[in-house]
Amino acid sequence: EELILSVFPNPSNQIVNVDYLLSTEKMVSFALANSQGINILKTDNKPMAAGAHRESFDVSGLMPGVYMLKATAGASVSFRKVVVVR
Repeated sequence: EELILSVFPNPSNQIVNVDYLLSTEKMVSFALANSQGINILKTDNKPMAAGAHRESFDVSGLMPGVYMLKATAGASVSFRKVVVVR
């Protein structure tokens, strides 16, 4: 089952929101990596109930550039580009 994500605003210079929908309860985690593949921001793997959720990330301290957001929910993994601007 694919994890459906909505990432906004993108590009961003402060807060990036990630909306996602779970059909059943799953363990969920997020990681934001730079262009070298190094994780810059991470969340703990935590149980999330079925339904709509939002996770927010403060990117105001990051250098401008393109980052890769990895979202994991159970066995599903999705990737989205996140652009940080000034």
